[in-house]
Amino acid sequence: MKSKVMILLLAGLMVIGSLSGCGFASNDEAETAAQEEEESITIEAEANEYYEAGCVYLYGMNGMEVDFESAYTNFEKAAELGNASAMTNIGYMYDYGYGVEQDYAAAVEWYEKAADLGEEIAMYNTGYMYYYGNGVEQDYTVAMKWYEKAADLGNTDAMTNIGWMYDNGYGVEEDYALAMEWYLKAAELGNANAMANIGYFYDYGYGVEQDYTLAMEWYLKAAELGNTYVMANIGNMYFNGYGVEQDYSLAMEWYLKAAELGDANAMNYIAYMYDFGLGVEQDSERASEWYEKAANLGN
Repeated sequence: MKSKVMILLLAGLMVIGSLSGCGFASNDEAETAAQEEEESITIEAEANEYYEAGCVYLYGMNGMEVDFESAYTNFEKAAELGNASAMTNIGYMYDYGYGVEQDYAAAVEWYEKAADLGEEIAMYNTGYMYYYGNGVEQDYTVAMKWYEKAADLGNTDAMTNIGWMYDNGYGVEEDYALAMEWYLKAAELGNANAMANIGYFYDYGYGVEQDYTLAMEWYLKAAELGNTYVMANIGNMYFNGYGVEQDYSLAMEWYLKAAELGDANAMNYIAYMYDFGLGVEQDSERASEWYEKAANLGN
């Protein structure tokens, strides 16, 4: 069985400063503006210091031990000074229960605060929460809105998820052509999951003419970038001779790669190959071992 992929990761984002435009003013106005700008810069610098300290404690950087309480305290101080990245990370901590009691509603509240300030990752995370109904009522339309905002800022995970929603008709009319369009946008920017889904489309002819050769090309691109979901699919292509010459040995090689990363389907395929001696010496005992591994993971 082959799998489509939807990105499920949440993350924080470092703040990138921006350059404001220039204008003309009187001397008094200019002096006042300069003072306000200096104060603003000072506040921003202080906020960044708290944010960076929070990151050090959250991830255990610079030789420091992980300390969620200290991380939260510093992020909170940064957030009070308007740091959107700190707000995102507070949301992340509530989302996963790092140093605080897990609270999806609080996570959404913080994500939305940061998103309203233009934080790209917070927009993506807010979309994610609405997609799954974590801390809010599930709402695909709202999820799509936030994914689109994040995608407008270049977030490739959001682009991939927009493609997924068109792919499956979540909150929108099912449209394989639009799904492919979004997958391609994300893939062109290096998103491995989008590449995997493009491969899947070519594999099964969704919205495009079925083309096993192109499917294999996209699967391999995704695998080269570390995508684990496509490895079993590549194994299937070699097993069946789709787009490549049939090669049980290479099929087994890819199944083993996927199995090492916890893919239960791949484990089942390995068991099958040992069971029937395909590309390997027939071995019922090893087949049973792999069937059991797959079963323990719910296959």
